[in-house]
Amino acid sequence: MKYNSDVVNTLIDRYGYYQYIVKLNKALKCECVNPTTKEPNVYCKRCLGTGYHIKIIKVFGASREGREFESDRTQAFAVTPKIFYYKGFLDVGKDDILIDSEDIYIIYTYQHHRGVKGHQAFTRCVCPDLKLNKSIFLKMFKEVLHDKLHKGKQ
Repeated sequence: MKYNSDVVNTLIDRYGYYQYIVKLNKALKCECVNPTTKEPNVYCKRCLGTGYHIKIIKVFGASREGREFESDRTQAFAVTPKIFYYKGFLDVGKDDILIDSEDIYIIYTYQHHRGVKGHQAFTRCVCPDLKLNKSIFLKMFKEVLHDKLHKGKQ
C-alpha cells in the first residue's frame, strides 16, 4: 500500500496527541527475573514486569482504529490492530509497548516510510492489544512516571 507522506504528516499535525513507548532492551534482563522460573516480577518498577531493561519515551503521533488487515508473511492469520503514525524516524522495535491513555498495545510490526526526496517522512506502527495483566502494568507505569516527575522537581 502506498502512503502519501504529506497527507500522513498533516493528519499527525491535526489529530496527533501524546503517547508513551516503553522500549525493551532484550539484551539486558532485569534483576527481578526469577533464576528458577525465568519469570519476571510483575510488580517490578525497573522493568514494569517485562523482565528486560526498559526506557520510556514520550512521543507525539496520531492513531486510527484498525480496519485494514495486516498479516505476517510467516503466519497464516490476520489481525485487526490499531495503527499509529509518527513524524520522521521513530526508533521502535518489535514487542516494544505503546501506552495510549488507558490502552496498552504491543508493537507487532513497524515501517519507516521515506518521502519523495528520500527523507525519513514518517513511521507507521501496527499494534494489537497487549496480552498481559493490563491493570498491574498500568499501575506500575503510572507510579514510575509519577516518581520521575517528582524526582525532576527536587
